[in-house]
Amino acid sequence: MSAPICSLAPAYAAKFKEAKPIAPPPDENQAKILQIKQLLKTGKIQLAGTLILSVLESMTTVDECLNLANLTQTYGFPMMEVRRQCVRKALSLCKTSHDLMLVALTSRQYQFFELTRQAIKTLIDNTNADADLQNLAVNAQHLGLNDVAEMAMEKVYQQTTSPEEAIYFAQEVRSMGMEKLAHKSIANLITQEDNPVRLCVLLNSIESLNMHDVNRQLLKKALDNAESAADYNAIAKGAKKVNELDIANIADYRIRKMQLMQQIKEDQASYDQQVQDWQSKVDAERARREAEAAKAKAAGDNPIVLPGLDPNLPNPANPDNIPGLIPNEKDNTPSFLKTPGTSF
Repeated sequence: MSAPICSLAPAYAAKFKEAKPIAPPPDENQAKILQIKQLLKTGKIQLAGTLILSVLESMTTVDECLNLANLTQTYGFPMMEVRRQCVRKALSLCKTSHDLMLVALTSRQYQFFELTRQAIKTLIDNTNADADLQNLAVNAQHLGLNDVAEMAMEKVYQQTTSPEEAIYFAQEVRSMGMEKLAHKSIANLITQEDNPVRLCVLLNSIESLNMHDVNRQLLKKALDNAESAADYNAIAKGAKKVNELDIANIADYRIRKMQLMQQIKEDQASYDQQVQDWQSKVDAERARREAEAAKAKAAGDNPIVLPGLDPNLPNPANPDNIPGLIPNEKDNTPSFLKTPGTSF
């Protein structure tokens, strides 16, 4: 009986080894972490910090680094620099936007603001598509990183290329609670436009946003740049549409003023034309009279020549050249006085 038992023992031993393989030795880092915890529990802070830094060099993932930093959280200021080194190593290992947001959130919790800024900057710089940036903003808001969300949407705004895109952007960020960005996008559109009529067209496009301060800013700029009745008419209509009645009243008043001034100009021009026509008639009449006077004078200076006499021949008997007298050679008595039978 004893021999068979001895012969079967090796077979049972082999079978047992196959059923329960030998467990691998514990991970070296895991053993060191247990040692770190023990050191921290016993108050040996400096030794624990040194061991943490040696373990940190072999860490390869963000989660491992942050878990190591979490061990030091309850020990406050004495472990702050060790904790900072853990977060910095985690930042250097980030590969995805999720990793960067996790590091940003953790570093902010530990009040390592320079690491927070670096993580956020890297996160924004590595994201370029509008859809990805909007998704990043939504995720950041869910994590309470509102400044990261605003920075992401700010980059979306910088990539807009038309007023239509800027208006759509304002609608999107307003729905996300980012009033400041929405106002900035519309205010920049107002700054870039100077034509009053086009400003009023822009007012119609942003009416649904109900930004009363922005509406007034737009209408005031349009008033400052308006020059014609058409400009003021567009401003008055737009102001009434958004219930800015004081601006509408100013525009209406200026329209009436321009109409009155135009009427005065037209009346003055008509009066000036009438005066000019009258002066022309006076000048023409004066010229006519002067011509007649000159003609009469010219006629009075010419001698009257009777038939048969040559006016070009000198008349020694009539040196004074008295018109109508035909001198006699002897006594200068006119010949008709010498006619017989003539009596006076």
